[in-house]
Amino acid sequence: MQAAAYEAFFQATWDLPWVAGAYWWKWFPQHERSGGDGDDGFTPQNKPAQKIMADWYLRTHLAETLDSEQMLHGE
Repeated sequence: MQAAAYEAFFQATWDLPWVAGAYWWKWFPQHERSGGDGDDGFTPQNKPAQKIMADWYLRTHLAETLDSEQMLHGE
């Protein structure tokens, strides 16, 4: 359910110019020990929602990388 909610958030807000980011509560510094199976807390760490976040943010990184490379090559 958490992953579905995160996916819905990204789909609904990704292209809105007034959305500059989001605060994902709660992210723990000891990543490998946080969240995961059996954790019913709000953290997306080591849960399916983390992959949703990673996929959307990677999309931005790849788009920015491609834009930069195209600018360098005059495309």
